[in-house]
This record gives sequence, structure tokens and C-alpha cells, in this order.
Amino acid sequence: MTLMSSDDLAKRMDAQDQMLASIHSALVGNGSLGNKGLVKRVEEVETRVEGHDRTMLKWTGIAAGAALAVNMLKDRIIGGQ
Repeated sequence: MTLMSSDDLAKRMDAQDQMLASIHSALVGNGSLGNKGLVKRVEEVETRVEGHDRTMLKWTGIAAGAALAVNMLKDRIIGGQ
């Protein structure tokens, strides 16, 4: 086992600090650079998807109601066969 010199250890610690700062910046973001980070981006995407889900549910309900109404009108106009 080789022992590292204090300079080598300090360099490695600085490198690890920089890597950790990069990871933190990617996840949380860096406001001074306008980077929102992955966490905020995922939150925005989830919010947008929930809105799409609500819209799809609403339009599916409208389409089902319209199909039911057309079917009922058809039965009344043509007569129940």
C-alpha cells in the first residue's frame, strides 16, 4: 500500500469537491446561470402531464356523452329495433 503525499491528497479532495459541486448543480440547478436543474424539470414535466391527463379525461367524457346522446336520439328517431 502506498501512502499519498499531502499535495496529492489535497488535489484528489479538490477534484472530488468539484465533481460533487457539478452533480449538485445538475440536480438542484444554478440560478446564476439560469439552470433550473433536473429536480425542477421533472416537477414541471409531472405538472404538465397531470394537466394533459385531466384534459384527456374531460374530452373522453364529452365524447362518451355525445356518443350516448346520438345513440339515444337515433333510437327515438328510427325507433327501437
